[in-house]
Amino acid sequence: MTRGKIKLEYIANDAERKASFKKRKKGLLNKVHELCTLCGVQACAIIYSSYEPEPTVWPSELDAQHVISRFRGIARNGTDPENVQPRILYRSKDSKVARTSPEVAEGEQN
Repeated sequence: MTRGKIKLEYIANDAERKASFKKRKKGLLNKVHELCTLCGVQACAIIYSSYEPEPTVWPSELDAQHVISRFRGIARNGTDPENVQPRILYRSKDSKVARTSPEVAEGEQN
């Protein structure tokens, strides 16, 4: 059975709003953890709140700094140093096709 649609609107009651925030924060951190575990990716979450003086950081502050610095490095260069560049990958596949079957290579060039 699925849940019904909920209205996304501001929660006027402070206690209800704080309780909803805590539940949603816990759910969000759980989803980030699942994403990292199931997909083998690096991710972090930083949540600022008016209810807490310090931001909530997952997995740890040091790990989050590593993920953010890696993201900034990729954004600046446009490439991820840990992955093969797509052009090099395609060139190697094209040359492999040309070596194995000249007819296939001619068909792809047309």
